[in-house]
Amino acid sequence: MNREKNISVSRKLLIYFLASAIFISSIGLGISFYQDYLFFRKSVNKSFSKIESSVIPEIKKGLSKNDLSIT
Repeated sequence: MNREKNISVSRKLLIYFLASAIFISSIGLGISFYQDYLFFRKSVNKSFSKIESSVIPEIKKGLSKNDLSIT
């Protein structure tokens, strides 16, 4: 009976440690994915602002002059 109790306790500890390790690693992965998402979103916003600052003024000039080759 004592041996069964020890096996039972060791199994419970093993399951507890495995479950806590999976839980902690999933939290870490979630944080990492969120940081990557924020970084990607920031880089996309920078790219669009560069496009807006370089392309849109040229399109405005072409439209105001009615020059279709620029637009």
